[in-house]
Amino acid sequence: MNKRIVGIALIGGLLLLAGWAWAFSQDEPQAPARRARIEGRLERLLDLTSEQQGKIDALRKAHREQQAAVREEMRKVREEFRALRENLQSDPAKAESLIDRISKLKADQMKAGLRHRREMDQVLTPEQREKLKEIWAKMQQRMDRLQNRRQGLERFMGRRGFGRGMGRFNRMRHRGLGF
Repeated sequence: MNKRIVGIALIGGLLLLAGWAWAFSQDEPQAPARRARIEGRLERLLDLTSEQQGKIDALRKAHREQQAAVREEMRKVREEFRALRENLQSDPAKAESLIDRISKLKADQMKAGLRHRREMDQVLTPEQREKLKEIWAKMQQRMDRLQNRRQGLERFMGRRGFGRGMGRFNRMRHRGLGF
């Protein structure tokens, strides 16, 4: 009986390890495939014409290229800030200017996102805009639920998981409440 349980647990662990290794061995990032799935779903739900589809694809491509350039610049500024942060006494004015630059880049990203959304809205009909508004509201509700669930787990386990600051578990154990 015990050998059987150990064997089943061993096989389960090996399958889990194999799945984990396979997932990390994938060379292609999952984001483009996921983005294409979401975009395809939106196109079906909004019932876009081929003309609308072409305009929206062009807008998305331009927005993606612009955002990629901003992300790359943000990465460089953050790296420079991290290097400067190692030695805080080196140049505090430079560090403050980098912080300001990061803030400006973030603000520019948000403004570009709003512009992109407005441009896409102009391509849609009023009915499609209403439908898109409903879709965004549902998605926001799902994201809020996930955020609340995550915050609940953080409260229970601590922000970094079971390894550090276990939250309620630690308090119960130290008060002699079991575990």
